[in-house]
Amino acid sequence: MFIYRLIILCLFLLGTFSSFAQTNQEDAPLTMGLQEEALELLEQEYNSDTSNYLLLEELAQSEYSRGNFKNAKQHLHHILNTGGDSIAAIKKLATIYELEENAGRAIKYNLLLINLYPDNGVYYRKVAQQYRTAGEPTGALSYYNQAFEKNNVDFFTIKGLSELLLDMDMTEQADTILSKALEQDSSNIAYNLLAARTKYKLKDYKNTYLTLHNIRGIYDFSNYYCKMMGYSLMQIDSVEKAIYWLEKSLVNEGNPEAAHYYLSEAYDTKQEDETAIFHLKKAIKAGTSDNLAKYHRNLAKKYDEQKNLKAAIPHYEEAYKYGKDPRMLFFLARAYDAYYEDKSVAIRYYNRYMNSDDNVEEYKSYARDRRIFLKEMNHLSKVSNN
Repeated sequence: MFIYRLIILCLFLLGTFSSFAQTNQEDAPLTMGLQEEALELLEQEYNSDTSNYLLLEELAQSEYSRGNFKNAKQHLHHILNTGGDSIAAIKKLATIYELEENAGRAIKYNLLLINLYPDNGVYYRKVAQQYRTAGEPTGALSYYNQAFEKNNVDFFTIKGLSELLLDMDMTEQADTILSKALEQDSSNIAYNLLAARTKYKLKDYKNTYLTLHNIRGIYDFSNYYCKMMGYSLMQIDSVEKAIYWLEKSLVNEGNPEAAHYYLSEAYDTKQEDETAIFHLKKAIKAGTSDNLAKYHRNLAKKYDEQKNLKAAIPHYEEAYKYGKDPRMLFFLARAYDAYYEDKSVAIRYYNRYMNSDDNVEEYKSYARDRRIFLKEMNHLSKVSNN
């Protein structure tokens, strides 16, 4: 009994010192010494009485507390196999496998807990989280829905289910859940950020802006949300405010492509052509997305409007290269026609456009007539030279 009491005393001291160990690093060796001593005493006492499941549970808890999951699992499995407190062991094993990111085992033990506690939404939610970790969205959705049915105010369930619905493009369902959640807790930052994402995906730009504005000042927006705010403001004709947020999104931004493009659109609306051109060039320089054709097309158009055809031509060429839009062939033909005395390249582009599947009759008619005219002029020029 003396040894047993000593064990309890050591465990008490272990719990006391562990709370200080994080902030008083100089005490770490002392804490580790207590852990080792307590474990040694526990093991000695358990070996003398292997029917004492309380000691085995203490051993498992002590190994768990010091992060030795391998030994903790061995003790817990032994409890399950020999008739100890199976419920406590199942709960601890589920937690350990969650921490180890062993989704399959975590699901197994949380399913056992669902069988034991079928009305507790927490275990349905934990299974859902593990299915999502394992890349199984269908299973995750099923268990998130069941968790939500059991407890529709659980923060982790609402957040996880909403994120999953967004990932699965079930945006309207996510919007419904988040709208109800915000009715209960309008100041919840996580709910507001998720709601902004849903409104944005639904192209509800006014409510995207209003949702983000609701937490402005209590949350420091990342560049992602600054871009979202800026683009939404552009769509509701608040260009000056949009520029502020889009420029803010460029601070230390690793991927500034989208922000520069949106800024080019904003400055184009303000008819500040040079600034619009500046940001289009920046978007092209940073560009890695499928939108490069659009950036080059817009930049070519800006130069074309300024009658700077020399600058426009290479961007029309790049726009066609990236997007294969046959209409770029028409604009290339027209630009070469207007800028160069030698019309042979213009004729080739008119020919290519005429053979394309673009169906704008106005352009096709112009290209056909202009090609005929240029060919006749070339012929007359050759005749006169001879």
